[in-house]
Amino acid sequence: MKKTNNKPDDKTSNHTRLNRQPRDGEPQSEILLTEPSQPLNRLVTPAVYGQQVVGKSPGGPLDQFSWLQTQSLLQYPSNDQVVSWELCWPDRVVFQRDCWIVTTGAPRAWRLGGDLIEHGQVVKASQNMMLSWGRALRGFRSYVSCTAVTVDNQSLGARQRGSTMKLFSWVLPRRVRVLLGPEAVWQLDACQSTLERLLNTPWRVSPQSNAMGLRLLPIDGQGGFQSPTQMISQPVNDGTVQLTPTEAIVLLRDRQTIGGYSRLLNVISADIDLLAQYQPGELIRFELVTEEEAVAVAALKKACFREWCERACVPG
Repeated sequence: MKKTNNKPDDKTSNHTRLNRQPRDGEPQSEILLTEPSQPLNRLVTPAVYGQQVVGKSPGGPLDQFSWLQTQSLLQYPSNDQVVSWELCWPDRVVFQRDCWIVTTGAPRAWRLGGDLIEHGQVVKASQNMMLSWGRALRGFRSYVSCTAVTVDNQSLGARQRGSTMKLFSWVLPRRVRVLLGPEAVWQLDACQSTLERLLNTPWRVSPQSNAMGLRLLPIDGQGGFQSPTQMISQPVNDGTVQLTPTEAIVLLRDRQTIGGYSRLLNVISADIDLLAQYQPGELIRFELVTEEEAVAVAALKKACFREWCERACVPG
């Protein structure tokens, strides 16, 4: 995260509205009368990969696994017919028209029109109804997606997430799995002591973390990390773990595309979604795995989601 002036949380300004021109097939009136106003509560659209060469990060939901659950529960409406938010703090919205809504990610006390609604259940929000929510009961980021009620989607109200035990069976509690990064592979002997400290030290999530990355402080309060090599800026990925003299930084999907700090570790692709659910102040540990193990976890995660889609998303 070196040499960058990006401000990831400024992508959607506070108190904005969905007042763009309707696209083909999009409902002709806005879905929302008011939008979330708290910082870190933001409108999200699907991630776009393949543009790193021109300096554009993927963006999109930081926890794609949770966001995809909302899309599945709403039967995958087209991008121009669904509105999704990523939520961190208590807030509220008011709907301008009848729509179906569903929540996933970090559970909260959701109230629609003053009544509690079930997390992961598709419910109908009538025109001028208010949806409000408090702090996360666990995790950090929640997702709300909504699509306008039409003659073609009258059955959505019967869909629910159901049990999630198998859905998250690939998760390793309180740990994030990592592979060795480029500088660690190239100079393993020079990096050995630093890597041991990275892997053996519990890290605390800093309040300075944002959508670009998690800033992690060593729980022992000791800095003094030495980069094993001097380097010019190099490409970085989702989940790249960079080491500065005072902290570790794990890059998220709103990251920059190059960085000047050593890339000693990289979070495996399956666990990148988990990073979005760590609250400021929580502890996180890294666990080194092999490439074969990383591939196996990714396959298990995909199978869990596919099995959930077949088993859930049906009338209870």
